[in-house]
Amino acid sequence: TMSLGRHPRAASGWALYLGDDRMVVRALDAGSGKALWTTRVGDHVVGRITGSPALYRGVLYVPLSASEESQGNVGAYGCCTFIGTVVALDAASGKQVWKRAILDETPHPTRKNSAGTQMYGPAGGAIWSAPTVDAKRGQLYVATGDSYTEVDHPTSDALVAMDLATGAKREVDPAWDR
Repeated sequence: TMSLGRHPRAASGWALYLGDDRMVVRALDAGSGKALWTTRVGDHVVGRITGSPALYRGVLYVPLSASEESQGNVGAYGCCTFIGTVVALDAASGKQVWKRAILDETPHPTRKNSAGTQMYGPAGGAIWSAPTVDAKRGQLYVATGDSYTEVDHPTSDALVAMDLATGAKREVDPAWDR
């Protein structure tokens, strides 16, 4: 799904923002379809963008996911190393403002599978859907998927709050609905 917003360099004044299954984000003139910018936001071999980017005040918040779980049964694949991530891009230029993984730990070797291939963890927490902007609190909320490995982490199957300006993780305020 695409997001629509004003763009200073678009002849129509409007841009469509979208991501694909190669972790590439594009801004297209909504009137002509002409490319305004293209930015690759990740490089994981099975990484992709499945959720719509969220546009707020000139920043595009892009959720990253992966199809890595489907590779876990391939004996030669060293699963799993992908971690759900949000990338904030300047909507006018496509330049990265910040990038934040939802897990603060790098995947490390855990065991070898039956084919003798090194396995890794923790991993997962893919962000499959669009982020939600909470302008009042200056936060971005993302819903994360499951852990891809037997190594659990608290930000899988979770709601994660991030600072809009920096991407720093925040505690979800239990009184947020007041």
